[in-house]
Amino acid sequence: MEEVANNMREEDIKEARLMLDAAVAFRGAMSSAMRREIMKRFCELAGLPFDEPPTIVKRNPFEDENLRNNLQKFISEWCEVDEIATCTCHELYDSFSDWCMCNGLTPPAKNVVGGALRQMKMFVSYKSDATRKWRGVRIKEGEER
Repeated sequence: MEEVANNMREEDIKEARLMLDAAVAFRGAMSSAMRREIMKRFCELAGLPFDEPPTIVKRNPFEDENLRNNLQKFISEWCEVDEIATCTCHELYDSFSDWCMCNGLTPPAKNVVGGALRQMKMFVSYKSDATRKWRGVRIKEGEER
């Protein structure tokens, strides 16, 4: 009986080594789910506990209520809403970043701000002369703020 247990142990060790070698060799081509399954099986063979990582619930950053509220405050304080006004996406983001820093906030990424503005449907995003712009808003000058 002890001989069978030793043979199984050697086979388990060989299988575990092969699995780890494959995981290392094909790391770039292997999904995280597949790597997790390999680690789970390795831990099982080695008699080690395997804790499933917590499931991360991805949320849409564009639907962040704090971001929307901050954008609305920024627009009311630093922008003029007018259907014929325009500004570049770069100008709007830079001004929003400045507003965030003035209010002790960390500005979100440019694509997150742009996505949130598109979802809010307050302004129209368009491209003119290879430059992305917003129609319906302009940044107030320093004295206007």
